[in-house]
Amino acid sequence: MVRHVRVHGGRTFCRLGARIKEVESSALQMCAQHSSASTLVLDARIGDIKDQQSETLKRDFISMVDHMLDTGKRLIISGPLPPTRYGDVTNSRLRQLDLWLKGFCLGRSIPYVDSFIAFLNRPHLFKSDGLHPNQEGSRLLSVNIDLMLRSCTTTS
Repeated sequence: MVRHVRVHGGRTFCRLGARIKEVESSALQMCAQHSSASTLVLDARIGDIKDQQSETLKRDFISMVDHMLDTGKRLIISGPLPPTRYGDVTNSRLRQLDLWLKGFCLGRSIPYVDSFIAFLNRPHLFKSDGLHPNQEGSRLLSVNIDLMLRSCTTTS
């Protein structure tokens, strides 16, 4: 999950290193606590990717999305970012997840914020750990999410 994302009229909650089940539980609690919120943006950068169990990850993600849709809130998925220091295998797996999520969201008519290409081979957008966006990267991600929120608002 990501910190330091600022979206007009929204609040950001972060659970670093969270796995899908933890994200789902937290998101359901937030929906209950903030019942007036109309939209939920879920960040797809989750700790499960390091387990290298793609089919389990997909199944858990589908289950989480189904539960989030049951809340009646509009759902937007923000896709993964390509880390700069974790090698080709991790980047390839994240790219495959990004492509799968994009297709999954399209099939479910869920708006998808695709920032993968915008961050690819741009280490200056990441902190020194190569994983988390720095201030400039957080600003870019915030703009991408805000644009998606605004486009969903105008088309709804």
